[in-house]
Amino acid sequence: MRWSGFFKSKTFVANGVVALVLAVLVATGLNWMLKLTTGHGRLTAVPDVSYLPLDQAMDALDAAGLEGEVMDSTSYSQIVSPGAVLDQYPRPGTAVKGGRVIKLTLNRSRPALVPLPGVLDKSLARATYDLTSKGFSVGVITRQPDVSTDVVLAVQSSGKTLTADTKLPYGSVVDLVVSGGVGAGEFSMPDLLGLSLDQLELLLAETNLVTGVVNLPNQDTTGARVYRQDPAAGKSVRAGESVDLWLEKK
Repeated sequence: MRWSGFFKSKTFVANGVVALVLAVLVATGLNWMLKLTTGHGRLTAVPDVSYLPLDQAMDALDAAGLEGEVMDSTSYSQIVSPGAVLDQYPRPGTAVKGGRVIKLTLNRSRPALVPLPGVLDKSLARATYDLTSKGFSVGVITRQPDVSTDVVLAVQSSGKTLTADTKLPYGSVVDLVVSGGVGAGEFSMPDLLGLSLDQLELLLAETNLVTGVVNLPNQDTTGARVYRQDPAAGKSVRAGESVDLWLEKK
């Protein structure tokens, strides 16, 4: 029998059909066994493990046929125990395949130190945005008489003035000193001649005036007294205006 005739024979066709059926059955069986052993194709809801200690969170995921993986975290919350789950992905309730890895974010044992952004001379609104975007909270806002309005003059914490890049714990509360504009009412400039620096600071604070340029030879304040002022005594001024001073030793 020629080969061309063999391939056209009923025996070859029958054997071919049997082989094809066996191949389909084997493939189906292997696929079924794979699904049976790996859970492939079955979906499960991700359990909510928020705020649980790590070992309890892992047990809950394992019971659901899932795995947990801890991610590095700089997040911190005062209301969550250190080392507990602060966040998870995928989110709770999400339908996933069995064996899916759930990424866990843990709460730090203490807040990370964050550099304070530079907010001096910025508007109150912009400074508040810059501070909160870095994880800080704005506390007390004190307004100080000035020619400008709502411009940040100083950043403070626990009564201490802070500089840009000062590192504070994430979530720290900082207080702001901002400009409050010039007072509407006019009054006579007090006579400052003969006063010491300590006396000047007290009087200017009481009248809501701001120290301007201070001219002092050698920058030695010991025994220094005012011998000239601008504006001059008796001139009409408003709260928030600056006063230039000239001092000399007596």
